[in-house]
Amino acid sequence: MARYAVLVAPSANRVYTQSAPELTAAELAVFSERALGGRLEPAEVVELGGRPYLSFEVEDGELAAGELRVLANLSSAYALFEIVGDGLLKPLGEAPLDRFDDDLITIQKYAGKTNENFTKLLLNVTALATSWADQLLTRRFVVLDPVAGRGTTLNQALMYGWDAIGIELDGKDVEAYSAFLKTWLKNKRIKHTTEMAPLRRRASGSAAGSTRASATCGTSRSI
Repeated sequence: MARYAVLVAPSANRVYTQSAPELTAAELAVFSERALGGRLEPAEVVELGGRPYLSFEVEDGELAAGELRVLANLSSAYALFEIVGDGLLKPLGEAPLDRFDDDLITIQKYAGKTNENFTKLLLNVTALATSWADQLLTRRFVVLDPVAGRGTTLNQALMYGWDAIGIELDGKDVEAYSAFLKTWLKNKRIKHTTEMAPLRRRASGSAAGSTRASATCGTSRSI
């Protein structure tokens, strides 16, 4: 039997920080069932050194490197450890899927923004609910967000190297996200192409309708 502990990352949102251990425990159960063959025992929240951890056991031996890399993508996991002996924490360092710097997720600040960790949790659970859950590390998923806002979910999909498609009625949000992404790509010196053009919605075959902004973006970096 092997024992593990996940250090839960703090959040800028105080309410989410309080809820994060229980939410991450539920997320961990989904990872276990859908991507790890049900190998993980139910996690419990424990306090070590004054910080909340999730502790769980694997009855049939240690987790392999590929399995640890799956768990590296838990939404609120700051660090993963193996518990050795009476409580010694051995750090495990498998890399997550992230393809870009995390400021792609964190730099935008505006009223009503969905918590980044919660967004990642929802995206993880959605991907794991598909028929391709066992391909989490290798498949290039296509993510459609029908209420994209200013792109929190789209950015998380891009972080994973997935294709992101967003739909948003508020032209100001589309313009704000387009401007942010263009600036971010330029500052990071990532070769890319962008296009911004009006999108006209027609009603019953007539030219009437609302005009919305539409943006497309592609990068030349292999993701």
